Amino acid sequence: MLKVKINSLLDYIQPTKYIVSSEEYSNEFNTPVLTAGDTFLLGYTNDKDGIYNASKHNPIILFDDFTTAIKWVDFPFKVKSSACKIIVSKTKTNLRYCYYAMKAMNFDHSQHKRYWISEYSEQLINDYEDENSKIVAELDNITDTISKKEQVILNLDELIKSRFIEMFGDPNFNDKNWDRLQIRDIGECVAGATPSTKVNEYWENGTISWLSSGEVHKRRIYSTDSKITQSGYDHASTKMVPAHTVLLAMAGQGKTRGTAAMAEIPLCTNQSICSIVNNEKINPEYLMEYLTLEYNELRSASNGGEGRGGLNLKIIGDFPINVPPINLQNEYAEFIKQIDKSKFIVQKEIKDLQELLDKKMDEYFGQ
Repeated sequence: MLKVKINSLLDYIQPTKYIVSSEEYSNEFNTPVLTAGDTFLLGYTNDKDGIYNASKHNPIILFDDFTTAIKWVDFPFKVKSSACKIIVSKTKTNLRYCYYAMKAMNFDHSQHKRYWISEYSEQLINDYEDENSKIVAELDNITDTISKKEQVILNLDELIKSRFIEMFGDPNFNDKNWDRLQIRDIGECVAGATPSTKVNEYWENGTISWLSSGEVHKRRIYSTDSKITQSGYDHASTKMVPAHTVLLAMAGQGKTRGTAAMAEIPLCTNQSICSIVNNEKINPEYLMEYLTLEYNELRSASNGGEGRGGLNLKIIGDFPINVPPINLQNEYAEFIKQIDKSKFIVQKEIKDLQELLDKKMDEYFGQ
């Protein structure tokens, strides 16, 4: 095994001629616009020129020059900005091997600057030479299995959505003529707060679960990234809400605003989350799926429309909701319970596979 510099194996292409000409994206267009960050796919453009023709036989690594995030791309695309560098292999280099080696790197990108030329490409990675292809095959096998199981989860989520539409119709049309109420009629809307982060005693050794809006993507909240102390709770206006409370992000980065989640434990939240403590008219499982299907409507209703606006308690309280008979809602909730059992099994398999992948990555690429 050798130690080699990344720039001895890989080269880069400046993205200038592949930058999208307009950010007016539409699903009706054909060419994806990419970023190397978590969002990855920003939308589709109808640009006809300046398309990078990546393919299964001619893949590239998309590299964010500021965050050093990377994505594997094997289809034609355009990029949003010059922050993305297109990384290609030099002669006989196994690009997929380099991709895994780069994913395993622990690189400090805390400064806001470009990294590829000055620092990142100078980093050393392990090179097993003739063994590289064998390593890639092993890692690809685990990665592909994870992807297939993640698709099972997506299929189960689609089944949940389809069952909802089958039982209750499209929320926007109310074609089954259910009672039409407002959110405030079916529960109390409660906002949270954030204890001062400058006071250690509010956070150190905390035992009270405290949720930030960035965590709503977990969908079901069984634990929180942060906990506060009783003193922190007492010195902030946040409020505890019971398990099975539906949570709605009022603000947050990217696609967070308008995202619904379910508290599976008692918790409190920050000020960017509305907790909807339901009454006897509504089943929380029904409420969460209803709000999930109304995601775009919620974002449109928020201050600023699709811009940087946010939801607030009044907007959410005023938001309309179709309310079927509670026995039908409960029937739907029972269906969700059975689906969740299947999802739990698959999620456990994904977790085990991810741990195996992490172990193998450390074995091959650890320092």
